[in-house]
Amino acid sequence: MKTIIGKVTAIKKIDVKSKRYDISVEDNHNFFANDILVHNCQSYPDILTELIALNIEVIGTMKMDGTSFTAYLKDGAFGVCSRNMELLETDGNAYWKAIRSLDVEQKMRDYFGDRNIVSQGELIGNGIQGNRMGFNGTTMHFFNLYDVSVGKYLSTDELIDFTNKTNLNMVPIVFRGILPEHTTVESLLKMSDELKYQNGLPAEGIVWRPVTEIDSKVLKGRLSVKVVSNVFLEKYKE
Repeated sequence: MKTIIGKVTAIKKIDVKSKRYDISVEDNHNFFANDILVHNCQSYPDILTELIALNIEVIGTMKMDGTSFTAYLKDGAFGVCSRNMELLETDGNAYWKAIRSLDVEQKMRDYFGDRNIVSQGELIGNGIQGNRMGFNGTTMHFFNLYDVSVGKYLSTDELIDFTNKTNLNMVPIVFRGILPEHTTVESLLKMSDELKYQNGLPAEGIVWRPVTEIDSKVLKGRLSVKVVSNVFLEKYKE
């Protein structure tokens, strides 16, 4: 498939209801994507240089245009959170309705047993973020697994195994492999601008990270970078 990148903003609110922000501050070009603090390689090109120099397998996943959620197992308890708060289960809560319709709690218990695990994903569909992806109904796509007991993210392959064996959706993979030496910010931008959702509208972006989690010397933390489509930003004036 083709791919994504975009321009950084300075404290730019994306959506009031879910309080999602892109953050860019002097000397620390960070922002949230898929509920993870990441960095835009157009504003922080040294990340791209680092990824290429590491010569390791990386993954690029499509940024779904919805609202992020967290589902967790902790000491036998199960809970669901939006970006900002833990949510009580009520009949009208869209997060819990999707969790129950997909049987996420039981699937996590069956797969992880007694482990303390956090799963993160994107809730998309009718009534969410204007449903720019044109999805009929609502569903969830997972992008992260975090082991609370050991304090680390699980690998991409562990996420793939979890979603495959539980019949849950992972965020779409648009690239997997070693980035060629000739990769540039411009080439990633071109991939970004050409990527579309299934309804033909421009996709928001791609989150890039190593298949096996490692820390970045440049970022002094988790190695993860988002590339946002300028076509998407222009269409939605963001």
